[in-house]
Amino acid sequence: MKTIPSLIVIAVLSLTACDSKEEKARKAALENRADSIEDAAKDTKKSSERAADATEDSKTKLDREAEAIRIEGQRKADALRDAAKATRDQK
Repeated sequence: MKTIPSLIVIAVLSLTACDSKEEKARKAALENRADSIEDAAKDTKKSSERAADATEDSKTKLDREAEAIRIEGQRKADALRDAAKATRDQK
């Protein structure tokens, strides 16, 4: 007597656990769409990392150029000060 209700429960559970072909196709399509979105996210991250790296490289180059300009400016200013001193010393 106990086996009949158990068999009914098992039969109902097995029917609800099975997906139709349409449901499987829908789930597969959703999974593919989610994979595509994840791939797009990865590509976006890689692209932004490359852009950030390029910006940092450019900044480093500009920092070096700015320092070179400062050094050259200081050299020119020192030379002008020396010329001014030499002019004063001629008195």
